[in-house]
Amino acid sequence: MKICNTCNVEKDETDFYISNTYINHHCKKCNSEKSKAWYEKNKDVKLVSSLKWHYKDKYGITIEQRQELFDKQNGKCAICSCEMHLDGNLNATQAVIDHCHSSGKIRGMLCNLCNQGLGHFKDNTEAIERAIQYLKEKQN
Repeated sequence: MKICNTCNVEKDETDFYISNTYINHHCKKCNSEKSKAWYEKNKDVKLVSSLKWHYKDKYGITIEQRQELFDKQNGKCAICSCEMHLDGNLNATQAVIDHCHSSGKIRGMLCNLCNQGLGHFKDNTEAIERAIQYLKEKQN
C-alpha cells in the first residue's frame, strides 16, 4: 500500500505507475487529472509549437508565411472560392497547403475537400479534364 502525494489516499501499488527504479508519488487518477489540467492550460502553446514544426518540416515555411499565403488568397480556396479557416478541426473548409508531390513546390492553399479531390486524381490533369468532360456530357 502507498499514499498518493496529491489526494493523500492510501491505495494499492497497482494504482501507481511503476518504473524500473521507483513507484510514482502520485496515483494514476491524480496523474491523469494533473496531465489534463496542464494540457488545457498549455494547449495553445503546444498547438503553435507543433504547427511550427509541421509547416517547417513538411513544406519548408513558417506559420507566418502560411498566414501570408492565406491572406494573399483572402482566405478563399484557390479552386472553389469557399471561405476557409486556419487551424481547428480538419473539416471541409479547413485551409490546407497544396503542393506538387513530385517537386514539393507549394502551389497555394485549398479547402480540404478540393485538396482531397486533386489527391484522388493524383494531380493527373488529363484525368481531371476527362472528369470535366464527363460532367458536361452528363448534365441534365
